[in-house]
Amino acid sequence: MHVDFYEAETNLAGLIDKVKAGDEVIITKDDIDVQLVVKPKRKKEPFPFGIMKGMKMVGWDDPLPPDIAEPFGMVDHDESTA
Repeated sequence: MHVDFYEAETNLAGLIDKVKAGDEVIITKDDIDVQLVVKPKRKKEPFPFGIMKGMKMVGWDDPLPPDIAEPFGMVDHDESTA
């Protein structure tokens, strides 16, 4: 179905319904044709299980490992040598 721009402006909702029903709608303005199409919905990819396999989860209150804490002065040297 071909319609001119001004007809499309006044009947856009109806044209969208036609496209959703499977009809082809082409809008023409100044010798340029534009086709209305339905954009397919992308399926959301499921989160892959096991992506973090082998990684250790730590809590916010857990102490940092000594090699990371030392540059920040967070290691008590008396305890690290014991």
